[in-house]
Amino acid sequence: MSAVREWLERLALTHPEISFRLESDGRTLLNLKRCTEEERVRSILADGEDYPLVSAEIESGLQQTIRGKIYWVQGMSVSHARKLVQVINGRAVRDRLVQQALLIPFRQALLPGQFPAAFLRLDLPPADLDVNVHPAKTEIRFIESGRLFKAVVTLATRLITDHGVHGFAAGPRAASGATPGWSA
Repeated sequence: MSAVREWLERLALTHPEISFRLESDGRTLLNLKRCTEEERVRSILADGEDYPLVSAEIESGLQQTIRGKIYWVQGMSVSHARKLVQVINGRAVRDRLVQQALLIPFRQALLPGQFPAAFLRLDLPPADLDVNVHPAKTEIRFIESGRLFKAVVTLATRLITDHGVHGFAAGPRAASGATPGWSA
């Protein structure tokens, strides 16, 4: 059921305009109403905690054929990569190249074995990728992987530069508004 929920959440992130509901043994495990992309990202990645959600977009001059946006639940980290969601051309994927590009800017802020809660949406020309690498279509191959890698690193770096890195803690910010840890 955990795997089903994870993939349903990934599908829900690709289509925030659609409502999703998951029930098992008479219990509602997931109930997502249609909403904006930002609201969907917060509801799935922040686990109901009160962390700030920050974002950055690829600027038009950065990579003319790559469009995209990254959301980060600032201050939250987890011990697995399941909250590091990648959507390429409307499809939830798990790409090691993109994941590594996302993690490089966070390396100084995260403890070893920790991952940020982040959502990356990229739109590329269809000719720039091969989606027929894996039967489940969860893996893709990029024609210009170096250019894509650089674009993702630049985007994640700008997100951190613009919003700072706050200490990654196990719980939400203190009620006083103070952020635990340090900021860069």
